[in-house]
Amino acid sequence: DEEAVKVTVALYRDFPIVSTPEHRYLAVRTRPCPRRGNRTGSYCIPGKSHVWCASCKYKYYENYTLEWVRADQLKPGDYLAIPFPKLSEDLRVLALPQLEPYWNGRGFTTGRRQAVPSSVVVTPDLFRLFGYYLAEGHINNERTIVFSFCADEMEFCRDVADIVKRLFGLEAKIKLVPEKHTANVYISNSTLAKWFAGLLGKGARGKRIDATLLRAPVPCLEQLLVGFIRGDGSHKGYKTTVRITTISPTLAHQIAYLLLAVGYVPSLSVDRKVTSRKPNPTYIVTVNGNHGNRLRALVGWPVHQEAQPNHWYWEDSEFVYIKVVNVERVHYSGRIFDLKVENNFSFVSVGATLHNTHYYDRPYLLTGDIPELVEFPLIGPLLTFVSRLIKPQLRMHPEMWQLIESGIIPQDEGAKEVYVSPEELERGRPAPPSRYLAGEPRYPTPLIMPPPPPEPE
Repeated sequence: DEEAVKVTVALYRDFPIVSTPEHRYLAVRTRPCPRRGNRTGSYCIPGKSHVWCASCKYKYYENYTLEWVRADQLKPGDYLAIPFPKLSEDLRVLALPQLEPYWNGRGFTTGRRQAVPSSVVVTPDLFRLFGYYLAEGHINNERTIVFSFCADEMEFCRDVADIVKRLFGLEAKIKLVPEKHTANVYISNSTLAKWFAGLLGKGARGKRIDATLLRAPVPCLEQLLVGFIRGDGSHKGYKTTVRITTISPTLAHQIAYLLLAVGYVPSLSVDRKVTSRKPNPTYIVTVNGNHGNRLRALVGWPVHQEAQPNHWYWEDSEFVYIKVVNVERVHYSGRIFDLKVENNFSFVSVGATLHNTHYYDRPYLLTGDIPELVEFPLIGPLLTFVSRLIKPQLRMHPEMWQLIESGIIPQDEGAKEVYVSPEELERGRPAPPSRYLAGEPRYPTPLIMPPPPPEPE
């Protein structure tokens, strides 16, 4: 029951982050534009196209550095950094489930005239088929995969049928329904239907991408996006924009993640208005500007005009820097969770990279609930109040206490982060709370990575 800080960034306005005031964000503190600083919201950032920018002698952004900034020290106009995800790209083959053969009196059989292969090679065509399913597919009676396109999208119907024939050896049926202006593609195979449902979900709100598929090579993931955008994407009425809609919140966040992983900067919003004909909120993933033009070209849509620079974000080879548009104090009552990543105490949320709480920022002895000593009159409430003030965090960061108790880190330096080499880890030295992995930093960047947060005075 305390005050919290709600931070809203430009590309994810409908998904603000609420944290305790001492929580740290990976951020760049900006300075006002020296020529236009009297205008609200005018900051010196890369990529601006004002007539003075080319000849400006200040260029403050060249000296910007990444810092771990407390939530209560952020201000509108700062930029939060999120890394472009690093993909393993080690997925090469996918296994398909097989029916158990049974004895029918004359021999063993699976009951199928033509069995699906036991495995399939990971290819861009396969992932484009996955994208078509995420946008336009559903499972009928647990045994048939149905793709429903508009009647004027027959080329997509033929693309689905061709991929299924080449990869699985199955014949797909295309049926045109003129009265509904639709064209359906039917693939009748219960094994394939269960496989698709397991990997990609079923039902409009239940669609999602299995984590295994995120290990595929980038060309495959790009084709998954192509298939999905062809079904649920739109570009009409926009000049440099691709707009993707879904009612699955999980799928919306995964599509935004995939776009970022393959080099496109998306925004994510939600239309929470519901009606009798639209009973669920709609999640909207949007790609604008130069990224929108590149994505339109990938999908095969026309590119009408060159995109203009914007001030909502900028990027380099490793990070996207997203503008903070609002920081406000809010009251919060409930549990506080301190997320922790093994060997690396920083993690990525929606639109921000955060560091988990340092034990000296929130000095709690025990995590969890404190018992209310109400059964003791007068002294009970006093003991409860004192226990809430003095409970140091002994269990939240056990690694740091191990280092202190073993003498590796002096007691007065316990608040400092230290580097542990791979050799020391092999000899059994416990890993300290640090934003670095053993070895090189996980996300090298043209900007200098910030030092650990300062020790309290």
